[in-house]
Amino acid sequence: MRYEYSPITTRPAGRWPGGRKLAVYVAVGVEDYRFGEGLTEDLLPGVEAPDLVNTAWRDYGNRVGAFRLFHRLAEFEFRRRCCSTPWCTRPRRT
Repeated sequence: MRYEYSPITTRPAGRWPGGRKLAVYVAVGVEDYRFGEGLTEDLLPGVEAPDLVNTAWRDYGNRVGAFRLFHRLAEFEFRRRCCSTPWCTRPRRT
C-alpha cells in the first residue's frame, strides 16, 4: 500500500492511546556466535588470541546487559514484546 505524500508541517497532530505524549520503542539484539570465529569489534587492537577482551564485551550484552535492561523497563511498567525471526528458532549449532 502506498500513501500520498504529505509534508509533516501540514499533517494533523497524532494521537496516542490514553492521551499520552510520547511513544518509545526499545529493540534488543541478541546475537549467536562461536568463540574465536567470525568478525568481532576490535575494541582493543593488537590483543593476541584468544581475544578475551573483545569477546567478553560482546558476550556481556547477551548474558547480563539485556536482562538489566528488561528489569529497568519493568520498573517503569513498559510493555514488553518479543520480536524474532526464523533464524532465532533454528536449533543451535553444537
